[in-house]
Amino acid sequence: MFRVNVFALVLFTVSAVLAKPNFKPINSNELENQFQRSIYFLLKNTSPADGVKGSVIAAPSKSHPDYYYHWVRDAALVVDSLLNLYLDPCFKNQAVKTQIRAFLLDHVQFNSKIQISSQSFKGLGEPKFWVTGLPFTGPWGRPQNDGPALRASTHARILDVALREKWPEVNQLAPFLYAAKIPANSLIKRDTEFVAHHWREPNFDLWEEVYGMHFYTLLAQRKSLLFGASVANAFKDQGAAQFYTTQAKQIGSTLESFWSQGRGYIEATKFVQRGRNKSQLDSAVLLGALHSEIEDAHFSVADPRVLASFLRMKSAFASIYTINKNTAYGTAIGRYPEDTYDGYNTNSRGNPWVLSTAAGAEYLYRLLMNHLKKKQIQINDFNRNYYADLSGSQLKTGQVLTPMDRSYSLVIKGLFEEADSYLTRVLFHRNADGSLSEQMNRENGYMQGAPNLTWSHASIITAKLRRDEALSVGRAFLK
Repeated sequence: MFRVNVFALVLFTVSAVLAKPNFKPINSNELENQFQRSIYFLLKNTSPADGVKGSVIAAPSKSHPDYYYHWVRDAALVVDSLLNLYLDPCFKNQAVKTQIRAFLLDHVQFNSKIQISSQSFKGLGEPKFWVTGLPFTGPWGRPQNDGPALRASTHARILDVALREKWPEVNQLAPFLYAAKIPANSLIKRDTEFVAHHWREPNFDLWEEVYGMHFYTLLAQRKSLLFGASVANAFKDQGAAQFYTTQAKQIGSTLESFWSQGRGYIEATKFVQRGRNKSQLDSAVLLGALHSEIEDAHFSVADPRVLASFLRMKSAFASIYTINKNTAYGTAIGRYPEDTYDGYNTNSRGNPWVLSTAAGAEYLYRLLMNHLKKKQIQINDFNRNYYADLSGSQLKTGQVLTPMDRSYSLVIKGLFEEADSYLTRVLFHRNADGSLSEQMNRENGYMQGAPNLTWSHASIITAKLRRDEALSVGRAFLK
């Protein structure tokens, strides 16, 4: 069982105390405007006129760079954000919700098409497809085994919503998504069986550059197996459910090896066979915790090792990007410090990414939500200096802050203000019409790389929804 005090040796390597920054307050009207624009641009990138309904283009760019494809990973994350929007009780736009529901049904059909076509090509780890549903057959980093895992988890959520809301199509949809048959001929079963039998195999990471075993991919696979087990039990496929659960537990044990006590952060990749040898300090770790969290499990948002990794990441990116000298805004976060992809060329200098920066906001909103729900903050070797800085207090490892303590409210407020600062950073650099590219130039902040990257908009939508939730639950502390 993980306990914080095992890692006391890295006490001062993960959270250097700095003067509390004076962030520019977020403009709520500007954020709401961007939220609405991001919904518009995201939906515009679904079901393109020249493709099959249900597909999702990564970006509407066919050259410099060419992102006019349906990536399995990107699409699953985009659909997950649409599900978050659809299920949000405060989102009242029924026309958009109707549009989302219709798209989800189309998306399920499209995914069936690409599952079958990928099986006949290179297998379910095939990363990207033409919008017609045919696999991209040119040279590429394949397989990418996070795709089937993320897709299975998304389909499990769609099935759950359809059953709970009693969609008219549910009688046909349910067996289409899961049938207790081998060989698997339903969407969730097919992907989950693949994950259960192939998770030990090396593959390419979410950045499509490094061949090895990846923290992000393993987290996604663990979540998909646990979701798959739940669905299997519901469909009286108990043998499969037990097998999936066993594999998920084994992945959990494997994940522990990614924590580097000496480095003081979670490494992104182990057993690199091809690709860059780098520090393994990578925002993929943070994205993994956000996209594939199992609440209260190891490497959830509340795991102190995730915070340790985030703080090291923030420190590294603060020092390498010129735009981060403007400390009125949150730290612009890239993929990893050694990145050489500038959005056009692979032998240049990497930039901050919109989705990585928005992930910083989402992470802190979710972290403070965890503290609010538990009604306490346990001070440990990883958060002590950081939370002392936020609260202006002397804190001790082992101390427990409660809502009765002034330091508790100051930490909650400090986390919220810093979370806002990451969104304020994106708002500052966005285009005037609310369009968001893949990257922000490291020197001047101008949008760069693929224009209107769908994942960029999905990251803003999800972060904004988390902010609204934090405001609702923590209103007493966030006045």
